[in-house]
Amino acid sequence: MVAISSDKLGQTECLSETGSFYDSDNVVADVVGGIVSKQYVTPFLDQNLSMTTGGQTYYYSQDGLGSVRTLTDSAGGVVNNYDYSGFGEKWTPGTTETVSQRYQFTGRAKNPVSGTQYNRYRTYFAGVGRFGGRDPILYLGGINLYFYVNGKVAFMRDPYGMNETVPPVTPTDFDPKTDKKYPDEECCCTVSIIVKVPTGKEKKLLGRLGLSGHAGIAVENEFYDYGCQPGMGAAFLGSPGRPWWDGMSCMTNRCNAEGKPDATLEDIEKNIKKVAEGHDVYKCVVKTTKEKCDKLEKVWKNIYKKPGKFRVWARTCTTTTWYSLRKSGIHNRPWWKPKTIRRPKSLLKELMANLKHSCGKKSGQKAECKKILAQ
Repeated sequence: MVAISSDKLGQTECLSETGSFYDSDNVVADVVGGIVSKQYVTPFLDQNLSMTTGGQTYYYSQDGLGSVRTLTDSAGGVVNNYDYSGFGEKWTPGTTETVSQRYQFTGRAKNPVSGTQYNRYRTYFAGVGRFGGRDPILYLGGINLYFYVNGKVAFMRDPYGMNETVPPVTPTDFDPKTDKKYPDEECCCTVSIIVKVPTGKEKKLLGRLGLSGHAGIAVENEFYDYGCQPGMGAAFLGSPGRPWWDGMSCMTNRCNAEGKPDATLEDIEKNIKKVAEGHDVYKCVVKTTKEKCDKLEKVWKNIYKKPGKFRVWARTCTTTTWYSLRKSGIHNRPWWKPKTIRRPKSLLKELMANLKHSCGKKSGQKAECKKILAQ
C-alpha cells in the first residue's frame, strides 16, 4: 500500500517507502523509497503496452493468451524474451531478461523471489498448475477448488483467480480479414440495461420486505428480465423465477395473462410509470459486437427455458442481469461479487463505473447511464 498526501496546490507526496499505485485493477506505478521507479500503461485489463523506468520506455508484446513474449526498447531492440510451459512456468532456454519488470504469464505480475503469480483474489503456482488458496466462488468454479482454469491452459486464463475467461480482444473498428473499417451497422449492436431504484418511502418499505427495485436488459429492442414467481417463494431461496416485466399482463398490451415473454424495450419505456411509482429509473446503453449480442440472447433464452437451473448466486433480477453481461463477455469484470452486486443500486454503480463500449467510434469509452424517470 502507498500512502499519499496532497497540499492546497494539488501536489502529492508519497509517505510510505514502497508499494504500487492502481487505476482500477491495473498497476500504473511502482514506488521505491518514496520515489516512483516505474510507470505502466495498461488501458485494458492485463493488456500491457509500455513501462517507463530510468528515463527509458520499453514496450510489451503479448501472445493470444495475453502472456508477455518480448520487451523492446524505444529503438525496437529486444531486451527481454519470455517462453513458458503449458501452465505458465518460465522455460529457461527460451527466456532472457536484462530489464527487470513485473508482467509475464497471461499478463499477470510475477514475484521475483517466490516465483508465484499474483492473480488478484488468489496466488497462482505455475510449477504445479494450482492456486494457493480455495476458489472464492467455491464449487461454482468447478469441483476442484485449486485447479487453474480446469486444465484448459491453451485458450483460457483467470485474471481474478476466481472465474476463467477467454483472452480479451482489444476493441477495434477494423475487420481483421480485410483490414478495413466495419460499417457501424455490421460492427455494432446496442445493449440497454434498465435499472429501477426505490426512493423515499418506497425505499423504506421495500427495505423491510427485502426488496430493492428491479433490473432488466434489452438486446436492440428485445427485452429480457427475471424475478421471483408468485406463490413459489423468492428466487434467492432456490425456487425457479420467471420473466417479470417481460411477462406481466399489466405492463404492456403485448404481454398476455400467461406471462409469455414478448415485451420490447419500447414497450417497457412507454409503460414504465405503471410499475415505477416511488422509484428512479436509469438506462445504461452500450455498443458491443453482434457476436456478443448473440451470446447474450442465447444466455437469456436458456434462462427462460430452464428457470432455476442456471448457476448464479441468488437468482434475482440483479444477479441474473449481471450474470448475463459477464457470461456474454460484454462486461469483463467478475460477475461473482456477492458483497457488492446484490441489488439494483449496486449494479447501477458498477455499470456507471466500469461498463465500456467494445465496438464503434466509442470503443473503450464508458457506457452512457442516464435517468429516464425521476420520482
